[in-house]
Amino acid sequence: MHGIIVYRKLHTENGESVEITIYQPFFSDEYKAYICRYKISKYDYLDEGRVIGEDMLQAIYLAMIKLGVILSHSDYWKKENLSWNGDKNLGFPLLDNLN
Repeated sequence: MHGIIVYRKLHTENGESVEITIYQPFFSDEYKAYICRYKISKYDYLDEGRVIGEDMLQAIYLAMIKLGVILSHSDYWKKENLSWNGDKNLGFPLLDNLN
């Protein structure tokens, strides 16, 4: 896995830590595009995924959007009532039609 470029710690309503990690995008010869991997982890949960972008910036941006959608709209995370530094806005961009 490539180096970490983004790390954020969120908290559940019960005070449990949820760690968000985004790794440096790398060029894929197979896809002729950049792959950006991410990880969401909690003591009893792990989700690792990736997005593909035309360049590094788009790959990072798409990873941030995907994380925002997962954390704000999935049933699993909705019930956890996540916050970032005490704020319900987790600081991830969302597509306009999802706000």
